[in-house]
Amino acid sequence: MHSNLDEISTQLLNCDICVVGTGPAGLSIVSKLLKINKKIILLESGNLSDTGDHDFLNIGKSIGPRFLDVQSSRLRTFGGAGKLWAGVCRHFSLNDFERNNWPINYADFIPYYIDAYNLFGLNSNFNFEENSNEKYFLYQNLKELYKNDSFFNAKSFIQASEKNRDLTNKFGNEIINSKNINLITNATAVDIKINPFGNAEKLEVFSINKNKLYISAKKFVLCMGALENCRFLMNSRTRKYINANSFGKGLMSHPGFSNIGKLYLNPKCLSKKNNKKINKKLKYFNTELKQEFINKEKILGHGFSLKPVNIKNKLKNMQFNEIINNLNYVNVFENIKCNLQNEINIPKEWDVSIGIEQEFLENNYLKQSTSEKDIFNKPILEVFWDNISKKEIKTIQIANRYFARQVILSKLGVFELSEKLKNNSVFLEEDSINHHIGLTKMSKKGEEGVVDENLKLHNIQNVYVSGSCVFPSSSSVNPTLTVSALSLRLADHLINIV
Repeated sequence: MHSNLDEISTQLLNCDICVVGTGPAGLSIVSKLLKINKKIILLESGNLSDTGDHDFLNIGKSIGPRFLDVQSSRLRTFGGAGKLWAGVCRHFSLNDFERNNWPINYADFIPYYIDAYNLFGLNSNFNFEENSNEKYFLYQNLKELYKNDSFFNAKSFIQASEKNRDLTNKFGNEIINSKNINLITNATAVDIKINPFGNAEKLEVFSINKNKLYISAKKFVLCMGALENCRFLMNSRTRKYINANSFGKGLMSHPGFSNIGKLYLNPKCLSKKNNKKINKKLKYFNTELKQEFINKEKILGHGFSLKPVNIKNKLKNMQFNEIINNLNYVNVFENIKCNLQNEINIPKEWDVSIGIEQEFLENNYLKQSTSEKDIFNKPILEVFWDNISKKEIKTIQIANRYFARQVILSKLGVFELSEKLKNNSVFLEEDSINHHIGLTKMSKKGEEGVVDENLKLHNIQNVYVSGSCVFPSSSSVNPTLTVSALSLRLADHLINIV
């Protein structure tokens, strides 16, 4: 069933499990709780639809040298960030887990990745199958990059449809009509009472009209997003139970840098047979150094994205003399040659961009404001995001060198760095990705992190946290699939113990 907090007359509700937040993390958990005979309360700070009434609660400040959008990159409505993200999915690798001390077993986690792919309506085996690469435009055009002991691996991504990426389209009506789940909207969690034995007893919740509700539960799960989860833990009575020095530190994304260079290919044709393999709907594909070279060079994960230059647009912007001097862009003779061979001419010029894993650094942090508070008298968040680090710059530089070498070894052509990369101005550009990762990382020991391998707060017996905030590392791929997989895993754990 569904209620708006302003319509609830009682001051206390009881349940078995209280889930705070209805984004991909919260709804992934609820997708499994729908099937059990337990009393569940699901809280959403916003309304059933995105009315904008609660957007002001996202207020915060970016106080570092690099800007981080803490307002428009978050959404308070039923479905949360599921209504914002692009649906791009890729699982983390075994090395992502092992190299960064994830306290969970990767092999045991794979089934949850498969469940998460399925949850978003995707072929669960697609990204695990090597021959899936053959269906991508980039692979068929540049497959020499990955052959004959190449330095590089191909990395495929798949995208959930606009309908499937928002889980309210899948479970929304079922949740609203459920007898065991009580969805309460216009309900912002503000504080939580903890008894002397380390158990959370009552969650304090407010509507934006300041109506108050207490919720008592056996288990509480915070799924409010990376920034808001951390802010809640800082502003509530849970703060004194968190001993880790890393708490509130290590904010990560995976910064992207566009047009760092150009790839110029030698004249080349693609067989029509291979062209027929290409699935035009598959848009996302990366090129990454093999792990042995990443380890050898002690750099971070990354991914090159390549996009053919639109020749028509390029010619439109040229003067007549430039066009005459650049007839190679027209590719007339190459097209004739390829057509005579019953093949297709491959684009000659490609823009090259790179996205990287961001390292865990304590100087990227979230803190409470000392001067501004929200309507519930809680400090707003302030985020310090530092300039790109030396290791992150080193990652791009070394990856570029390997890429340039591989292009020549593969006899494809040449790779030319852009001026903005040569003069380092590219590193001053604002990041457009806005994936908030880290701040309350998982660990085996309480002094090393905020939550344990089951996502429970180390020193509180019945409060769990799910979302990208618990990641010990960011990887170079999108976080939402892993958020969902972790949440599905947590749901099984809760079902077993409640």
